[in-house]
Amino acid sequence: MKLEDLAQAMHGTLTGNNIHYTEISSDTRTLKSGTIFIALKGEAHDGHDFIDAAIQRGANALIVNKNTSKAQDVKVPVIRVEDTTIALGQFAHFWRNQFKIPMIGITGSCGKTTVKSMLGTILELEGPTLVPQSSFNNHFGLPFTLLKLNKDHQFAVLEIGTNHLGDIEYLSKLLSPTHSLITNINPAHLAGLKTVENVAVEKGDIYKYLRADGVAVINADEKYVDLWRSHLSNQRVLTFGLRNADITAVDIVSDFESTQFTLKLLDETVVVKLQVPGMHNVMNALAAASVAVSLNIDKDIIAMGLESFMGVKGRLKRLRTQQGTCLIDDSYNANPASFRAAIDVLSCAQGNKILVMGDMGELGDSSQDFHAEIGQYAKACGIDQLYAIGKLSHFAALKFGEGAKEFEDKKALVNDLTPLLDSKTTVLIKGSRSTKMEEVLAALVS
Repeated sequence: MKLEDLAQAMHGTLTGNNIHYTEISSDTRTLKSGTIFIALKGEAHDGHDFIDAAIQRGANALIVNKNTSKAQDVKVPVIRVEDTTIALGQFAHFWRNQFKIPMIGITGSCGKTTVKSMLGTILELEGPTLVPQSSFNNHFGLPFTLLKLNKDHQFAVLEIGTNHLGDIEYLSKLLSPTHSLITNINPAHLAGLKTVENVAVEKGDIYKYLRADGVAVINADEKYVDLWRSHLSNQRVLTFGLRNADITAVDIVSDFESTQFTLKLLDETVVVKLQVPGMHNVMNALAAASVAVSLNIDKDIIAMGLESFMGVKGRLKRLRTQQGTCLIDDSYNANPASFRAAIDVLSCAQGNKILVMGDMGELGDSSQDFHAEIGQYAKACGIDQLYAIGKLSHFAALKFGEGAKEFEDKKALVNDLTPLLDSKTTVLIKGSRSTKMEEVLAALVS
């Protein structure tokens, strides 16, 4: 492929030599010599300000907005487009269409990354699978992930995220999935989406853009099933859940370390022992298994993949301090549903149980109530102490009552908590991405 083909896919115009396409990057810090630099405009930075740096790093071509004046006298080929973000998506869609393999799109309020990773672990047993390691699920991340597709891949498993109405529609059109899956619907991103019903409508767009011969995987336990089915024509539907579903689980036994259950796959069963705890991970496993069933993967391969899944960094990963304390790292992100699931896991621990809580972001006008509910839930689940940091976590501490402490900075929290660390104590650390609760984890581990 040459730059003229790339320009055509992006509806842009090329000036300069029509060299061969190699790789696209938007980050001058990691850009390799011989790479095409695309100047993307984000919330904090405008890539057009880094054009000179990109050329110094060895960029062999540029993709820029046509109205910029910052690429006038460069000595490399330039593709000019209306909007580089849209152009990136256009090219990613073009590139995606070069591959006739299953492309699984996953969205939902909780569990996207875990389901993606569980499914990826299963599919890797069948053949090379594109599974991004991080949550690259937005207008930038999904296109860059699709551009990693190559001829060796037999499957692709991708997340689709949203903050505002219209995000899922845009990204689903771009991906054009062969399999669409919504993990669940819960209060999340309400600052942009306003209501849980809007979340369900927004997420449901992933079914609208499912390919005509595709498979819709639907959570039968959700109350929005009829809404989502209304987006489908003649596509195959597979349901998962704990009630009246095609793929379900029975005989569930869960403790602090693991979860065992009998996985019912249409007319077959297989026993699975997950190396991760929690009922929410049973649901995640059912979602992943449903896609695998639709791909005609053997039940023993499904069970093997699920049992070899070891969790995802920042999502209920267990570590030990020098004192022997078990730290549960769930610091990647947080919303009310994922907080309750994490507290459920903490409640299964023996000995002293401590919740270190950072704020949950993007919950809109009901933020204070949601935080108060988490404090009340933690107390009801037998959590011994709550360490709260953040203006909103204050309301969790108030509802928790006796045993709660509030802190204005992480250093003070760590200093107060450290003397309590011993082999009989378990500490759960959780908060939204913006709170950077991994800093508390790092301080406690060190």
